[in-house]
Amino acid sequence: MSADRLARLAQASHGESVKASGRIIPPETRDETALLTRPEVADRLRLSLPSVDKLVNGGDLVAVRFGRRVFFSKPAVEALIQARLAEATERHKATA
Repeated sequence: MSADRLARLAQASHGESVKASGRIIPPETRDETALLTRPEVADRLRLSLPSVDKLVNGGDLVAVRFGRRVFFSKPAVEALIQARLAEATERHKATA
């Protein structure tokens, strides 16, 4: 393993993320630029892959395509979770 690669791994282990280009992404901006795959989103939401596809087709979740690959922004997934929690809270208040 090269010394440069070791240095980058050491930086990453101290809370900094390193892209393949070697550019360091500060921890405070990492979540804003994070892209998740369909399986990662399905795991985060505890849904099946077809259920994730239904969210995309229904316009509830925006997908970004790079060729045949599909990605989702982490903030968009978290916003969907927060919106669904807010809806559930409102429904609960209305029935109470």
